[in-house]
Amino acid sequence: MSTVGYGDMSPITYFGRIFIMIFICIGLGMFATHIPFIMEYFSSQSEYHGSYKIAQGRKHIVLCGYITHDTVENFLRDFLHKDRADVVVNVVILGNHLPDPDLERTIKKHYVHVSYYVGTVLSADDCKRVKMSKADACLVLCNKNCSVPDNEDEENIMRVVGIKNFFPKMRVIIQLLQYHNKAYLLNIPSWDSKIGDDVVCVGELKLGFIAQSCLSPGFSTLLANIFSMRSNDLKGDDTTSDDDWRKWYVRGTNCELYTEKLAPSFKSLAFKQAAEICFEKLNLLLIAIEVTKVDGEKTFAINPKDKTLIIQGNTLGFFLAGSAQEVRRAFYYCTMCHTDITDPELIKECDCLKQGKPTKSLRFLVSEALPGLSLGREGHRTVWNVPIRERTDNQDEENPSRSEAIHQRLMPLSKKQGSYKVLSKLKAVVEESKKDESQVALLSTKPSDKTASSSGMTEEHLKENKPVESFDRSKPLFDVTGTFYWCSAVPYEEAILTKEKAYDIVFTHHILVCVFNKKDDPLIGLRQLVMPLRASNLQQTDLKHIVLLGDKDYLEREWEQIGSFDNIYILPGSPFCRSDLRAVNSNLADMVVFLSATTTSSFSSDPKLADKHSILASLNLKAMSFDDAAGLLSQSTREAFIGLPDVSLGSPNIQRRGSAFGCNIPMLTEIVFDHNVQYLDIDDDDDDDMELYLSQPFACGTTFTASVLDSLVSSTYYNGDILTLVRNLVTGGVNPVLEEQLAEGEGLKGGYEVSETSEIRCRCKISQISLYDGPLAEFGNGGQYGEMFLHALRDYSMICLGVYRFRDSNKLSSTPSSKRYVIAVPPYDFLLQSTDLVFVLAHSNDQLNKQFSKE
Repeated sequence: MSTVGYGDMSPITYFGRIFIMIFICIGLGMFATHIPFIMEYFSSQSEYHGSYKIAQGRKHIVLCGYITHDTVENFLRDFLHKDRADVVVNVVILGNHLPDPDLERTIKKHYVHVSYYVGTVLSADDCKRVKMSKADACLVLCNKNCSVPDNEDEENIMRVVGIKNFFPKMRVIIQLLQYHNKAYLLNIPSWDSKIGDDVVCVGELKLGFIAQSCLSPGFSTLLANIFSMRSNDLKGDDTTSDDDWRKWYVRGTNCELYTEKLAPSFKSLAFKQAAEICFEKLNLLLIAIEVTKVDGEKTFAINPKDKTLIIQGNTLGFFLAGSAQEVRRAFYYCTMCHTDITDPELIKECDCLKQGKPTKSLRFLVSEALPGLSLGREGHRTVWNVPIRERTDNQDEENPSRSEAIHQRLMPLSKKQGSYKVLSKLKAVVEESKKDESQVALLSTKPSDKTASSSGMTEEHLKENKPVESFDRSKPLFDVTGTFYWCSAVPYEEAILTKEKAYDIVFTHHILVCVFNKKDDPLIGLRQLVMPLRASNLQQTDLKHIVLLGDKDYLEREWEQIGSFDNIYILPGSPFCRSDLRAVNSNLADMVVFLSATTTSSFSSDPKLADKHSILASLNLKAMSFDDAAGLLSQSTREAFIGLPDVSLGSPNIQRRGSAFGCNIPMLTEIVFDHNVQYLDIDDDDDDDMELYLSQPFACGTTFTASVLDSLVSSTYYNGDILTLVRNLVTGGVNPVLEEQLAEGEGLKGGYEVSETSEIRCRCKISQISLYDGPLAEFGNGGQYGEMFLHALRDYSMICLGVYRFRDSNKLSSTPSSKRYVIAVPPYDFLLQSTDLVFVLAHSNDQLNKQFSKE
């Protein structure tokens, strides 16, 4: 306007010419400022608003939900890890906004496998652009740092509703924050776990990890490193010294959880035999196997107790190993070709497997090679809480008498009613013979109950049982499914303590949980923390008193969900108040837990300040001093956190400081942001840019963050059973009936004692065994880890997972640290010390627990 035709039409007056000059300058300036936006618009239209083209021979998944640089980076680090065998899956990210520069760099870094498009799964057009109908799965991520968890869960559930509305058969894996929101997924008609639909509940798993660490300190670090894909070079300068604890810790972080089919050579072997052969011959740790029920449904057994569990053909095994290539040894192992091989690296695919020749079963060789192991007897076996028959129908036809015997034993339990899967019956001889006072883990039953139990108790009988209102407190009660200890609901006023009452009780060997949430803040869901601490596979001596320290009004809101558990106390106060900490004897606690606050105000200014409460409270406790009451502590606690003289060094005068110092109190601090871990231990030597799992607090098991659970999303995609395995280990037991009951909002209900619920209580559990005394003490002073592993497996049916060792065990110092660190799956020739603690998968057995009792 100001230049075209200027020669024909031009201003004549000075005012007009000045106006035109100003107009030209302003117009050019405005046009120049919009050039970047125009260029960005055209570039974004071509790159992020297009359509995904399916790569031939490659599957793809759609990643949606809370898409940021951190969430995508954490997901891709595990999903595309080099240890996964042949990753042939592309990741198509569907985000609501254009990627920021950091996210854009991450996408370009993995441009071969990753594509990004702007859109939403609630739009059918956007779903067509990313070829949702052809996708192998859709993964929904959540914002773990949000201020209102329920709103975040509702948004993600709506995304699932949109996906299932357009594509009912699409497999969906979703992250949720709150456990109670899982029930809304069941309202979606097309939600089906049989096609792989699954939910990773961050709140449930996070609190479960913390609870297990209260029972077995350091276990949260051990398990988190196992299901996360990590690779570290052990040849660095910081890991070559024998005195550096990082050498063994970093080696353990390279161990992950894999699945692989067992070779035909393992067919007809018992689980204990297969685990021993895998450890000795293949250098693999077998912890569980997958089995198929008569109706075709698949489940798995974690270190099954029943000796009659026989491995069938094409059985899937769960291994702890360094890479997928190592696990392939279990698939290639052949008794005809690999019996004499001593180096596991030389076990490769042989001609027998290539040509499909039948290999000789190890069952016929184990009697000569391993004479100490039995081959199993007929009967039925129980996998956690699902009964499974020992043999297939064809095998039973070969032995009619055995088939008839098995059928008669299972006949009362073969009828299914509703969704409840009844359990196998305990042996009548065992039930009737154990009537002495040592049978503290079983409920007292009325004559009518025994009659019902002997005739076979099904789901209908269990559901018709009314909760027990009065009982003898000297004997335990369980919920209707037998999964957790239960008691009649305790009024909130009766659970409240004053400082005077707390002093009178004199708490010792308890668990102190510090809560920072206020009255109107979102609920944490403390029931998911308490339930693993009241799992029925624990002995009564393992049930610790739980003290909740926090805001009175907030804890009253939580009490509705935890009031049916016994020995829980409420102390209204503040975790920052030292008098409150002294009132409940925090220095004599077996564990002090600081739960990160989920208050809306903590995210108002700097999000990284969300951990200010938990960090400051833990530093406050570490700075406190107490009367030295180390003599009041149990032996297990003294060994774990105070320390014994290192007899291997020949220095009996070396002592670790006792409970008089707050820095030696066992504590577990939850943090929201990984970077804040550097503030927990002022005296550590961690770098600012060090990853969380390499930091001292995490390696020592004194901190936990929900970010480590991000790896479970990709692990669940590759193998859905891994999530179920982790849930069984950390939540105290997964029971379909109980989950359905909790989803209805009814809470826990008490039930009568039946043999089926008694069988549930015999499931596997995580334990910590001391090498200072007890049956494994012979290996504590210079023994080899491999020899101890085989001894524990053969004699006690326990599977050792790792070692919890003092950080300064090899340093000659007058005041060594009381901190321990985790070593996952050490090598065979790893030398043990008398102060070590061993993580084991053990069975809940009265006699075995007495032998390994550390009290």
